[in-house]
Amino acid sequence: MCRQEIAGRNVHHAGVPRTPASHGRSRPITAVTPSTPRSPRGALRVSAAVELITLAVLLTNMATLDARPVAALTGPVHGFAWLFGVIVTWRDARRTTGTVVRAAIPGIGGMLALRALGRADARAGAPAAR
Repeated sequence: MCRQEIAGRNVHHAGVPRTPASHGRSRPITAVTPSTPRSPRGALRVSAAVELITLAVLLTNMATLDARPVAALTGPVHGFAWLFGVIVTWRDARRTTGTVVRAAIPGIGGMLALRALGRADARAGAPAAR
């Protein structure tokens, strides 16, 4: 492979610039661009699912084993998912006071907020944010 030194950068004969820190390895300099657009409500969907699943685990644990390690692990995860869901709902462009209040309901608030935001999208005539 034919290499040239141009302005402190290694350049492969094809003219693709290489990073100086690569020490001759062929790692091209590339711009960081997302391959697919991120879903504005994807984080809320994940948070709502985690909130609901952890609630089911907590209630099942309470009804059967009542194991403290399960509660110690699942409880904070449930709380974080609930709080994250409330914050993401509050930051959504189509939120209303009712949507944020629905999001604050422990356990199912994230799912209720998703449903309300989907209805707000339908009323506005916008495609649903997935």
